[in-house]
Amino acid sequence: DATTTYTGGDVGRWDENGHLVLSGRADNTVKIRGYLVEPAEIEATLASYDDIREVAVVAAAASGAAPTLTAYVAPST
Repeated sequence: DATTTYTGGDVGRWDENGHLVLSGRADNTVKIRGYLVEPAEIEATLASYDDIREVAVVAAAASGAAPTLTAYVAPST
């Protein structure tokens, strides 16, 4: 009996009814409007500007809403 396994970076578990419940990702990738996005890549791009001293990009979702990205930027003085 052959079994096919696919590893895609998602993290999940089997519930008591035998259903697969996805709970997140093994990496820092987030899905925004159907696209996989790496917040660290956006941080690196923003940090490459001389006018930016420090940056953090986070993904968050309000209850029941789709996730969005927010960039927190500290300008150079």
